[in-house]
Amino acid sequence: MIGFFVTLGISWLGTFVLQNVVKIEIISKLFDETVIKFFWIFYVGLYIAKFQDVILPVLKKYWFLLLTIAFIFFWTEWDLYAGYYVGWSLFLVAGLIGFAYRFPSLSVSPDISYGVFLYHMIIVNIFVTFGLTGIWIYVFPIIAITGFMAYLSTISIGKISGIKRDKISQVK
Repeated sequence: MIGFFVTLGISWLGTFVLQNVVKIEIISKLFDETVIKFFWIFYVGLYIAKFQDVILPVLKKYWFLLLTIAFIFFWTEWDLYAGYYVGWSLFLVAGLIGFAYRFPSLSVSPDISYGVFLYHMIIVNIFVTFGLTGIWIYVFPIIAITGFMAYLSTISIGKISGIKRDKISQVK
């Protein structure tokens, strides 16, 4: 917990100081791309993994409430910014993990999650570059294109590599 709060504080304070005291845009942008800014999120995952026997049953039971609270943070914008919005991120992650464990039969094959991780920001940045921002409807083509790219990557590069997700999960 100490690591979480220290890294969260560094992220928030670093952002605040660079934007309001230093005011050199390139330094602020460089800080935004470092692992330091987002390391607090690692601690969230670490905490959930370490105490999963206690945490997962709670997340499974209250996933809808957790997602509702996440969206309240999102809609009201009452949140602390530290790389991502803290309250929104914590409740969104908790709610999504709870949902995933509550409904494991909704798992899709092939698993495109790694492809989504790889391609989502590329697609988002293409939309930003072409000025396609500020309208929520753009979320749908971003999701569709990201899903398509992730699927193509999984069935081509993933198949060529010969690495299957079940083999990876067996390695401990």
